[in-house]
Amino acid sequence: LRYPRSFPPTLFDTSTMLATAIVSALAFNGPATRTPVRSGSVQMMAKSQALPFLEVAPALDGSMAGDVGFDPLGFAKSDAQTLTWLREAEIKHGRVCMLATAGWIAVDQGVHFPGAAYEGLKSLTAHNAMVDSGNMYVMLMAVFMLEAVGGLALYEQSLGSGRAAGDY
Repeated sequence: LRYPRSFPPTLFDTSTMLATAIVSALAFNGPATRTPVRSGSVQMMAKSQALPFLEVAPALDGSMAGDVGFDPLGFAKSDAQTLTWLREAEIKHGRVCMLATAGWIAVDQGVHFPGAAYEGLKSLTAHNAMVDSGNMYVMLMAVFMLEAVGGLALYEQSLGSGRAAGDY
């Protein structure tokens, strides 16, 4: 068994592993609770919990999961419809990335389409094999249909259907 670096692990390796363990453990912490604000008091604009030197946008009222006022680029200062569209896009991109990661791992584990043309594919060669066989066009049409259905859902949401972002 050969190790890519010297063995035993160096101080850098140990600190990297420790930092990774701490960050992954912190990922399971719940969101910070907000302190209630008295309604009768006069206040300046509230400051962000995430970035205390920035003011929190009115749209970031804590109603969404994980909302602690983090908006350094000011996206939440736009209208409510734009903010809903941005939330929808963030959820969709996250789901696509999860599917892509699962597909990458599945191909390397030997999951592939039946047939001799797909035997021995690895994740780095799968894309070119799909393009060469013409199957990438079928997948492109499937993605087009899914995007069309998603576009209809966004259109209905813009008309006030009440659907939450990412809720299909």
